[in-house]
Amino acid sequence: MKDISVVMTTYMHGRFIRAAIESVLAQTFKDYELIIINDGSPDNTDEEILKVKDPRIAYIKQAPSGLPAISRNRGISRATGRLIAFFDGDDTWHPSKLERSLEVFREEPVVDILCHDLNLIKDSGKILKRTSFGPYEGDVYRQLLVEGNSLGISGTVMKRSIFSEDTCFFSEDKRLFTVEDYELWLRLAKSRRYHFYYLPEILGEHRVFEESASLANAGKNASNMVYLLEQNLETLATHDNDLKKIIKKKKSKVMFGAALAYNYRREFSESVKWHLMTIKEYPIYSKPYLTFLATILRIRLGYI
Repeated sequence: MKDISVVMTTYMHGRFIRAAIESVLAQTFKDYELIIINDGSPDNTDEEILKVKDPRIAYIKQAPSGLPAISRNRGISRATGRLIAFFDGDDTWHPSKLERSLEVFREEPVVDILCHDLNLIKDSGKILKRTSFGPYEGDVYRQLLVEGNSLGISGTVMKRSIFSEDTCFFSEDKRLFTVEDYELWLRLAKSRRYHFYYLPEILGEHRVFEESASLANAGKNASNMVYLLEQNLETLATHDNDLKKIIKKKKSKVMFGAALAYNYRREFSESVKWHLMTIKEYPIYSKPYLTFLATILRIRLGYI
């Protein structure tokens, strides 16, 4: 049994997949397996993967599913490591990522789920900002609802034993497309059975580009996020009005994110629609009013 199984999922990452794989092969910690699941990419992803020869790589090319959860779950089922490190095929890791993660699990046996920081980069490789996650203290479920998805998939390492229960896999519900990771974190935190740990070190890069699922599917992503938040709202105690207000504002921010994404892609009519939805959901949220005016004037704004 390997110490760590790296589960890399990829779709249409032909330009970046080699760099992602090479960043895994360059790890200072060597006792791992790399499981790559290609979700039927029609570009040159398959060709680029096959160029890399290493006995630690297990490559699976499947028929297109359209759902990252299906690919991740297949990788989990194939994994043999004590730990599973998730990785998207357009991201990269620093050489010490696996070594530092393993040190935490060895020094803190109670830890079940670890997440570290990532640099957010453009497709050119230019660093946009540091994406900080955590801290995971106190009521983690409430924190995740209030702060949002504070675990980045390429920065997350988990004990494989968590997935011994069928209920702990990524949801393959199409209504949770692109938010399936957030849904799993909420579900695990809500159970109060697992210990989350935040490592405040930058150990990789997360790439954002116009073809990414979160940007190209901004409206669907926002709708699915709103659906997830509403699902969790239904389970809250009726007296928890403060949290309900916070989530209502959060829903408006999700809608606003879609409005900005459509503006960035110059899809101004869609941006107008999402701006109006944002304002209707939370009228006292001031930011959308200015960007709404810019969108009406067809002025493209920065997304990040």
